[in-house]
Amino acid sequence: VDIQKSSISATVLSEQDLKDKSVTGLNALQYAAPSVTIDQNGGANVFNIRGIGRERVDVEIPSGVVIYRDGVPTLTGFFQNEPYYDMVGIEVLRGPQGTVAGKSASGGAVFIRTHNPDLESVNGFVQAGVGNHGLFETTGAINVPLGDTFAVRVAYNHFQRDSWYNLTGPYTGDPDKKDLDSARVSFLWQPNDDLQIVWKNDFSYLDFGGDVASSYQTPLFDVHQDAPFYNMDKSWRSVLDVKYTFDDGTTFRSLSGVQSVFTRFAGDLNGSIVSPTFWFRAQGNFHFYSQEFSLVSP
Repeated sequence: VDIQKSSISATVLSEQDLKDKSVTGLNALQYAAPSVTIDQNGGANVFNIRGIGRERVDVEIPSGVVIYRDGVPTLTGFFQNEPYYDMVGIEVLRGPQGTVAGKSASGGAVFIRTHNPDLESVNGFVQAGVGNHGLFETTGAINVPLGDTFAVRVAYNHFQRDSWYNLTGPYTGDPDKKDLDSARVSFLWQPNDDLQIVWKNDFSYLDFGGDVASSYQTPLFDVHQDAPFYNMDKSWRSVLDVKYTFDDGTTFRSLSGVQSVFTRFAGDLNGSIVSPTFWFRAQGNFHFYSQEFSLVSP
């Protein structure tokens, strides 16, 4: 759809836009797209567009905003902290969606698109950075054509950082210490101009350490904690995108998705040296399956 010729209210961020605006994850998206607000709540996100989305953090409550990764809908509100790397772009559509493709969404939709393999040449990139608090990050990708009809692309992202806090108390774990790894392996088979098959597989092991809870009784970065801490998402996603174009220009598309996530979270709720102490923990194993067929005329 040509945004300039449609009635859709949208923000489209190209790969260069994402770099220029430092949009490396979901929380940063709200600073680059109007009408978007995102609040982090432990392992969950409260995502609203124009004030519509969700109010409570509960895996059983649907959201008015649907997030798609390479066309496949994900569970909005949870497991959305995968980093953005090797990206083509992001589209934020405001207002009710789902008429042409995807799930119904009263508030809006976000389409996150990553690079497909290509048949043109061997190419790739590597980037790295360091900072204080033990920060180290690196990301890269390589594209390799294997003949005239088949290509493979592999991308990887790593981020690590020590805690910003001076913590005291009988806590356990590594609060606020980050160790994030994500990888993507993609395959392209295009035997002719009419048929294209792309198969993408994402893997993530995201250890956020745990969210530190501060209290009005203590300085901002000198915090007492008395709970076990962990905050980890382990996930994989497989997306199969098949497109076939008929002689009259009509395109048939099949989009299949399988996703699995294991998450566990525990942390201090009040960050106080005053009794009683309050802490919370939860974990779950979730599986998602989706299938969409579309037939689009020229």
